[in-house]
Amino acid sequence: AQQLRAAPDKMRGKEGNRIANQRPIAEQAARDFSDDIRRFLRSYAAIIPRHALVDMLESCIAVGMTTVLTSTVEMLFQWVDTGEVPSRGEQRPTPLFVDCSNGMDLYLRARAEQSMDDAIRRMDRFPVVLMVLRLLDYQARSNRRIKKEKISTRPYATSWVNLLGNLIQGRHPEAKRVHDSLEDKAERLSDKLADDYAEVAGILGKFDSQPNAAWRLADGLMALIGPKFIKAFRNLIASSLLTGRPNGLAAKRSTTRGGGATRRKRAVRSLVFTDPVLDYLVHLHLLPNGNRSGTLNLSFSNFIVTLRERYGFHVDAAPSGMNISNQLLQRNRAILERRLRDLGLLVGVNDAEAMKR
Repeated sequence: AQQLRAAPDKMRGKEGNRIANQRPIAEQAARDFSDDIRRFLRSYAAIIPRHALVDMLESCIAVGMTTVLTSTVEMLFQWVDTGEVPSRGEQRPTPLFVDCSNGMDLYLRARAEQSMDDAIRRMDRFPVVLMVLRLLDYQARSNRRIKKEKISTRPYATSWVNLLGNLIQGRHPEAKRVHDSLEDKAERLSDKLADDYAEVAGILGKFDSQPNAAWRLADGLMALIGPKFIKAFRNLIASSLLTGRPNGLAAKRSTTRGGGATRRKRAVRSLVFTDPVLDYLVHLHLLPNGNRSGTLNLSFSNFIVTLRERYGFHVDAAPSGMNISNQLLQRNRAILERRLRDLGLLVGVNDAEAMKR
């Protein structure tokens, strides 16, 4: 972008030819991604052969983009409950179980597919959250008293999103005015859609089950848009993961459920570690923080802990809400250890865990 001296058309904001200075509210994941790619390229660009470096760089982007996306999802689901964006130190990505066998072990594959399926099904609600934010943003920007607060939205919109959270939670002085306006809009829209879109009109008018007009409007508008937005969001997830790609983080397969007339096909996905992903992750975490040179002494156990805490990738521990036997978890760990040895990335002086590095 710097060499071309112009930003891509879709990235241009009020800055003209420059990329808009808008950064993710998922500050921790974004900074980790920036730090990861800088350290990796600075240390290895002149050492690793180009064809191998490009493969590992694609894996770097997949890991970084996936973590930013899942961190944002988790943060906004917390925002729904509390009305506040978690602070940087409290931000966590979605916990996902990794099939280290790359689908060769049927039991590990099944657990990884279940983990991904649960996460994606939960994320299907995420577009509705985005619609609520959009509605509240419109109302807040047209409110004279809120505009006087002059809350900055760049480079981070965290303070603005927190203000919208105070509105939907009823904690802001202008919350009643905003809610009344949204209630009027929901009622008018329900009346106009009653004949042609009775189901949507019903969603908009369900005051007893959902007294908050913002959520009713968001649900109604998403129902009008239809499943295409959910499909687009799922494609975003698949693109971030580089699903099915040699350097990606996820595998996809078709499966058939039911029998006879109820038989249907569906696609299932699982988080996996391809060889370039493992190559990248190990090479990256051997590097010290900052601009220091040299490498670290990284144990196998600490490597697994880093994957879980930094990226949400669970190898020998079950994500919250999942029940996986300890025997299966240890098998997954052993498979990862064997694969790292085969790739020449792991050495062990003896059988002690601390000596595996």
